[in-house]
Amino acid sequence: MPRERPQKRKRIESTPPTSSPEPRPEREFEMLALEDQAEVAHNIVEDMPPPPKKPDRGYTKPEVVIGVDWGTTWTGVAWAMVNDRTPKENIKINVIQQWSGAGSRTSDKVPTEFIYAEDGKWQTMKWGFQARAPGLPQDPIRWTKLLLDKKYLECIPELVKQVDDRIPCPKPAVDLVADYLSALKAHILETFISKYGATFWKRLKVRYIFTVPAIWSHKAKDIHLEAIEKAGYGSRQDIMLISEPEAAAIAAFRSLGHGPLRRYDCFTVVDCGGGTVDLISYKVMNFWPQVEFREITAGVGGACGSVFVNKAFTNYLIDKIGLKSYKAISPKSMSRMMTDFEDIKYAFSDEDDQEIFTVTAIGLSEIAQKRAGVDEEGFLTLTRDVVRQMFDPTITSILTHISNQIRDAKARDQRVKMILLVGGFGRSPYLLRRVREWVVTEGHHIEVLQPPEAWTAIARGAVMHGLENQIVKHRIARRSYGVCIDAVYERGVHSADAKYWDDCDNIFRARDQMEWFIRKGIQISDGKKKVFRLPYTQHLTPDEFANPKYLNAKDTLYACDSDDAPNEPTRNENKWKSKSKLDGTSFYYIEFELVMEVEGEKMVFGLELDEVRYSSVSTKFR
Repeated sequence: MPRERPQKRKRIESTPPTSSPEPRPEREFEMLALEDQAEVAHNIVEDMPPPPKKPDRGYTKPEVVIGVDWGTTWTGVAWAMVNDRTPKENIKINVIQQWSGAGSRTSDKVPTEFIYAEDGKWQTMKWGFQARAPGLPQDPIRWTKLLLDKKYLECIPELVKQVDDRIPCPKPAVDLVADYLSALKAHILETFISKYGATFWKRLKVRYIFTVPAIWSHKAKDIHLEAIEKAGYGSRQDIMLISEPEAAAIAAFRSLGHGPLRRYDCFTVVDCGGGTVDLISYKVMNFWPQVEFREITAGVGGACGSVFVNKAFTNYLIDKIGLKSYKAISPKSMSRMMTDFEDIKYAFSDEDDQEIFTVTAIGLSEIAQKRAGVDEEGFLTLTRDVVRQMFDPTITSILTHISNQIRDAKARDQRVKMILLVGGFGRSPYLLRRVREWVVTEGHHIEVLQPPEAWTAIARGAVMHGLENQIVKHRIARRSYGVCIDAVYERGVHSADAKYWDDCDNIFRARDQMEWFIRKGIQISDGKKKVFRLPYTQHLTPDEFANPKYLNAKDTLYACDSDDAPNEPTRNENKWKSKSKLDGTSFYYIEFELVMEVEGEKMVFGLELDEVRYSSVSTKFR
C-alpha cells in the first residue's frame, strides 16, 4: 500500500464558531543544532577614471559594487564602478591599497587589529596599521573573527581572555566586530570622497558583498550579519554573502584564463587564511555566454590557518623562557618579534639554501635572553628544523582536508585536475611544496598552482560575484533541514514508544518524527525556490479561537550535520503537546507553503498562504 502523506499536527480542541475569521499564520523558525569561492585588471584608487561630469541622455545612476574580505588576520576591500552602459570587458576591479597609519606604504590589505581608547568607542580607537604603531601602551586586539564560531575557541581557548584583557569595558563579540567594520566603512567612505567628492558619493548606488568561511555555522553567519548591520552597511536583506573559497575560485579562474582548465574539468580551491582553511571543489560547466560552475563536493575546512603557526612560535618561546618571562615581554618587543616571524613564515620554503633564521629579541630580560639563546646583538636564532616543526601540524591538517576533498570528488565519479592555493597562507612556498609532494606520493595526476594575486582573490571574487551573480549554478547541501511531525504510524518503521491514537482521524500516529525537506549531499539549483507543502491541523476551543495568539502557526526548523539524518530529533524536551479531543468537536485545516530560498551563502525561510508571503518570520539560533 502507498504510504499516506505525513501530517503536521498541533493538538488543541475546538468547537467551530458561527463565523470563521481568516487565520493569520506566522511561522517562527528556531534553528537548532547549527554548530554547525582573461585576467582581471588590478588598479589602485589613484588609477580610477574620473566620473563623467555631464552624463549623456539616458545615463543611469552609477553603481559601485564593494567586496569586503574581513579575515582573521588581514582585511581586504575591492570594488568596481559600473552602470548599465558599461561594457563588461571595460569593468575594472580596484583594490584599496592606501590605509591610515601606513604612511606612504601601500598594501593590498589592512591588519584586522585594533586598540580601544579609554572611552571604548570605535571612533577613537586605533585600527589596522594604526594599531601597529610603535609606542602604543598595549598589544592590539586580534583574531576577533574566531569569536563568532565557538568551535574555533576550542582550538585557542585563551583568546577570550586575551580580548577581555584589552578592552576598557565588556563588549560582546558582535560589538567588537561591528566596531572594526565601522572603522573600515569610514575608511571606504573617505577613500571615495577624497577621489570623487561627497556629492558624487551620494549619487552612487552602493552594494556590499561580504565573504564568509565555507565552514561557518548559520549562527556565526547571523552574528556576522548583525555586526554588518550595526556598522552601517545596510540591512541584512540588502547584504550579499559569498563563501570565501567560492569568491577565490571566481577570481582565480579569471586570472588563469581558459588555458589550464577546459569545459567539464574539475578543480579544488584551498583557501588558506589566517584562522581557517576552506576547501571546495567545482566542475566547469560553461565558458560562454557566462562562466558557470557546479559544486561537486560540499565546502569543508577547519581551524588550521596561519595563526596556528604563529601560536607554535609563541609556544616555542614559552618553552624556552617560561610563561612568566613570556608575559613580561613588552607589547613593543612582542610586536617586533611577531613581525620578524611573519616575514619568516611567508618566505619559508624548507630549501637547503637557508639553515638559520633570526628574530629580533630586544626587550627580553637577561635571564630570558640566556634561556632562549639570544646572541649579543639581540637576535633569537631559529634553525630550519625548528621552523619546519612549527609549520608541520598545520600543514598536516591542510593535507588531510585536501585528501578528503579528492576522495569525496572521486566518490561522485569526478576527477580533480587542479588544486588552487589562495589566501594569505596560500602564498607560502612551503605549503606549495608540501602539497605538490603529497600529490606525487599519493599517485594523483593533479596540477597545484598559486594563481596570480592570490592574496586579494577573495575580495576581487566577491566583486565579480556581485557583478555577474550565480556563477555557481548548482550547490551541494551541507546539512539536512526539516521539521518534526506526527506521522501515520507504521509498524517496523516507527518505535512503539512514539505510537499514540489520533481520535480526530481515528488512526494511530507516531509522535515527533522528522520530515526532511533537504537532505545533506543533494544538489540544489542556486536561486530557485524549494517549496514544500505540509497539512497543518489546529484544534481550538471557542475562547482560544477568539484569541489572536492561537491563530499563529509556530514551529521549529531543525538542521543536522550527520550524513545520515535521524528519524527523530535529538532533544531533552518534548515540545509537541496535545490536548484530549472532546467528542463532537471539529478542527480547522490550514494548508500553507514553506518556502526555502538559497542564494549563495544566504538562506531565507518564509511562509506563504494563498500566494501571499508573510514577512513576520523570526529566525532564532541556539
